[in-house]
Amino acid sequence: MKFINYVLCSIILLSVSTSGSAQKYKAPADMVKLNKEYVKVSNEITDINAQLTIAQNDLPGYQTTANTATGNV
Repeated sequence: MKFINYVLCSIILLSVSTSGSAQKYKAPADMVKLNKEYVKVSNEITDINAQLTIAQNDLPGYQTTANTATGNV
């Protein structure tokens, strides 16, 4: 049973990867659009990582506040 699952997963992976690699851009404008979208997504990832870092730095303060609040109850 594991062998059959392994074979099926391999076939699916190969079929998806070959169709994805066959994509050809029809015009230079397509590459420009792709590059713009890539930059946009990269900037969003950078912003989210910055927000994550800020939240991680603020976490000890939140935990202290929560512990103080539970101690006052």
